[in-house]
Formats: sequence, structure tokens, C-alpha cells
Amino acid sequence: MRVRVARHTDDLPRLVAFYRDRIGLPELGGFTGHDGYDGVFLDLPGTGAHLELTTGGDHAAGDPHPEDLLVLYFDDQAAIDAITARMGEAPVRPANPYWECHALTFADPDGHHVVLVGPDGDGTTRLLLVTGSTRRASTNSAALRAAQELVPPGTETVLHEQLGELPQFDPDADHDPLPPAVVELRAAIAAATAVVFCTPEYAGTLPGSFKNLLDWTVGGAELYGKRAAWINVASPGRGGGAEETLATVLGYVGAEVMAASGARVTVPRDAVDATGTLVDEGVRAELAGVLAAIVAEARGAA
Repeated sequence: MRVRVARHTDDLPRLVAFYRDRIGLPELGGFTGHDGYDGVFLDLPGTGAHLELTTGGDHAAGDPHPEDLLVLYFDDQAAIDAITARMGEAPVRPANPYWECHALTFADPDGHHVVLVGPDGDGTTRLLLVTGSTRRASTNSAALRAAQELVPPGTETVLHEQLGELPQFDPDADHDPLPPAVVELRAAIAAATAVVFCTPEYAGTLPGSFKNLLDWTVGGAELYGKRAAWINVASPGRGGGAEETLATVLGYVGAEVMAASGARVTVPRDAVDATGTLVDEGVRAELAGVLAAIVAEARGAA
């Protein structure tokens, strides 16, 4: 048996460019004037199948159903990251919540959804760790760097500490094409099983640079329904204003705030060395326990 996946379109050149140049499917050939139809064949590498895109005839392409999917599985997460970079736009929210937790979904020019499943689509928990500080010696950033080493087995982490690379939020600029740093941020959120924040408090609330990051998430759907938590590394009695503001923003964007949110792991400044590494073993053990609770909750809700 051999397989050919066929799709009809009213804009063949644009659709071919999407699948060939953005998704990266090699063009095999095509035909013109075949009983009133033109078509292009694209390879689906490693499957023995190919995608046929056609146009012509005496009927228009219909509107896609939200569950009309092309699901592509990749053995290398880097391949998906490369496609995301070529897209130049944020993923869309799929109709099926399963794909929201396990893959990235993009819409092609006709509105059909293309689902990109990476090697963590087998149930690996993927945490996006977002620091709210730009300070070089930040205890918040140090805690999240340590978290990458302390998460339970079967957990993949991505650390976002590029607050300074995000442009100042402008509602008039919140449309495609988005700034590259915003595309990267939204794609990372979409790919995560859960997002874990760790932020300092400044003047009784969130630091401006971190609020700027959160503002860039409002216009996208990536945080809607996404499990989210935060860890407070401030001394007892401090950080409450930042927590309250963060909870308000997460509620506004429709994130699913986890019960494990707000766990406090005090990180004294002398627990972080000159390289920004959390070296206090007692603090690291406490942080590992908090992370285990976050991961367990994320897996239980998946």
C-alpha cells in the first residue's frame, strides 16, 4: 500500500510556499492542465507518503473543519524550533485540548491546522521557566537555573531570561508579523505543559520589565487554559504585592493557576555564588520538593 494525502486549494502558489518554505517539505514535482487541474507534490520525509496540493476544476475549496488536521511527528525538537522561527508568527490554539498540551499548531493560508509533535509528545512534562528579573545576580533567576537541574525525571525545561530583548509593549504593534522576541516567547508558552514564574517585587508590585512580558501575552491565546504557577524566593513577609498582581494578570488571560502556586523557597543572597549559581544544598533540596509538587500537578491535569 502507498499513501497520498490530497488537498484542494484556491491559491496553489501560496499554499505550496507555506508547506515547502516554512514547514520544509521538499517539492517533488507537479502537473499542469491535467483535466483542468494543476497540482504540486510535496514529500513527507520518512513516511513513504507525499502531500498533493491541487487547484482547478469547477468547484472552490471549502472552509476547513477545526479538526481537519495534518499531524507531523518529529524526532528532534530542534526541527520544530526551526519551523517556528521560519513561521514568523505565533501558534494558534487547536480545537482539541490534547494538542494544546502536547504539540504546536499553526494555520496554513487556507485555515487548515498543521500540528507539529516533538519528541516530548510522548508524555514528557515540559516546563517553561520565566524569570521576572533582569539583575545579573538575581536570586529569582538563580532559582530557575537550579530548577533545570532539580526537576523530576521525565521533565524537560526551557528557561526564558530574555526580558531585556522584548520591545516595549505597544497595542498597535500586537499583530502579525510580531517582533521575533515576542514570537519566540509565545511559541515557548504554547509548547509548555506548564509555565513557572519566579519574580521579585519592585515598588510593591511586579517589575516593569516583567509586566511588559506579561502584556505581550495578552493578545495571544497561548496562556489561555495553560497551567501556570509561581515560586516566591523572597524573605518571609515580602513579595505579596508581586504575587497579587501576577495572579490578577494570569486570571485575566485565562491561565489555569495551579494549586502549587505561591510556594515560598527563601533564597538568601549568600546562597548564590559569583557565577549566579544556587549553591546552598538546603535551599536546593527545598526547591526540588516544590518542583516535584508542580510537576506532579501538571502531569495529573494533563
